[in-house]
Formats: sequence, C-alpha cells, structure tokens
Amino acid sequence: MTDDISPVAAALAARGRKVYPFIVNEFFDLGNKAIFAIGFRAAVKAEDDAAIIEAHRYAHEVARSAGDAAEAARKDVDLLTDAKTIEALWRVCRRVDLDPKDPTDLDKAKETIYPAFATPGWMRKTLTTDQIAVLLNLYIEVKRKESRGRREVTDEHVEKLATVCQAHAGDDIPEAILADYPREILTAVVIQFALKLADARASVEVLLAQSEAIATGDAAAQSVSSPE
Repeated sequence: MTDDISPVAAALAARGRKVYPFIVNEFFDLGNKAIFAIGFRAAVKAEDDAAIIEAHRYAHEVARSAGDAAEAARKDVDLLTDAKTIEALWRVCRRVDLDPKDPTDLDKAKETIYPAFATPGWMRKTLTTDQIAVLLNLYIEVKRKESRGRREVTDEHVEKLATVCQAHAGDDIPEAILADYPREILTAVVIQFALKLADARASVEVLLAQSEAIATGDAAAQSVSSPE
C-alpha cells in the first residue's frame, strides 16, 4: 500500500466489482438446448457519465439526419431516455462463462472482462423494446441488491407522504420530494396508497349500508307506530 492511498480506498480497489449472473433463456426465447446467462454489475459514476454523453451524441446524430423531423427529434425526451438506457445497459451487462458440467449453478459462473453485447448500436438493431425492458429490470434488481441504507416504506411514512401530497397538490413540492425515490420504493408507496384507498372505500360502503339500514328501520318503526 502506498502512502497516498487510504486503507478504505485500497480495500475498495482490492474488492473489485461484483457481477450478478442471470439465466436469460426464457426472457429472450432461446429455448432449452443450451443455457445462456448475462452478468450485471453496478455502474460506477464514470460509466454513468459516459453513457449520458454517448446518449446525447446518438440523439444528436438521429436529429441531424431526421430532415423535416429534426426539431421534433431534438425535443423528443423518449429518444434521449432510451438512448441513455441502452448506453448504460451496454456498460453493465457482462459476459459470464457458465460451468459446462452444471450451467444452471450460477455460483460457478465466471465473470469476464467482456461486455455481453457487441456495441450499443448492435443492441438497438437486434433487441426489442421488451427485451431491453427485461435487461433494465434485472439491472434494477442488481442495484437493489447493492444498495445499502435502503429506505423502508412504513405506514407512518406513507401517511406523512400522503398528507404532504394532499396539502401541496397544486405545486411542485410532491414532485421534488418523490424525484429522489428509487422505482421500487415508489412502487411500494403506490401499492400502500391503493390499499388505503380500497380500505377507505370499503369503510364508506359499510357506513352507507348502516345508514341505509338505520333509515329503513326508522321508517318501518314509524310505519308501525303510526295510527291507521
């Protein structure tokens, strides 16, 4: 260890980056005659930056060649977002070599220094939108595994969030708060909201039924007690 590197930095450098393999036969309709797997690793900041730069370059080239649609292409958010996704996935998807005697045992899979796909351009020309979405979902799962200090969605947290969103429904505060939430946390929050809404609707239906029963009972009692 040299004097200009801290023990923490040395430990991080020695640890390397973990690659998580996934069997992808079903996702890519590759049949069952052979087992195919792709490894994923969490991107470092330099890879994220490179993906953004290359995505902008690609979007710029597409817009420049779009003719009359150039202005629309430059303003198309989906074009840039999809380009960022593919560039990022190309950098995190790695080739893994499976054990020929037991290819389904991913613990025996060996990571390599090679990308799983030739180039981002190859991915655009070869993979469908659904296949890219599968890769993205697998990468999100890897990021969740790598996460430390993940926020848990408690009932109290959901209540506070609902109060803030209701109080500031007409301004940008809810968007600012939720912008930092990972997708899996947002999904959990939406599910909690949906469950609470269902409970509230059920409670209202019960109250309405009780009110109707009371009203019907009162009407019947008045009918019995009224002289003919």
